[in-house]
Amino acid sequence: MKTAVIVVVLIAVLAGGGFFAYRSMTSRTPSQPAVTETATVTTQTPQASPTITYDSSGFSPATITVGVGEAVTFVNQSSRAMWIASNPHPIHTGLAGFDAKKGIGNGESFSFSFTKAGEFGYHNHLNLSDTGTVVVE
Repeated sequence: MKTAVIVVVLIAVLAGGGFFAYRSMTSRTPSQPAVTETATVTTQTPQASPTITYDSSGFSPATITVGVGEAVTFVNQSSRAMWIASNPHPIHTGLAGFDAKKGIGNGESFSFSFTKAGEFGYHNHLNLSDTGTVVVE
């Protein structure tokens, strides 16, 4: 019986030691050789998308010209909401998709990418007297 106890204890010790050895091997990260990298710093400023601001006077600039595929960002700097939508009101079918579909609050913005050439009128759906035009070439 003493032999059986010794065998069980020996198996337990070997199993525990094997477990800890295995665990320590799998948790180590392999050493990596030192690598020297050279960073290149550029001073080129990325081009910002054209911006139209909306304030108490309306849209500024009232007309803007952009290239096909270019996005225009409308920024609300007014105390009232703006809802950019393509003409004609109220169906907004002048350019499919050119519609914020909601009011944009002060400090918020709405961007739209113009993917085809043309002249597209738009308005503030919440204040119809505020209008503008995007010319896409």
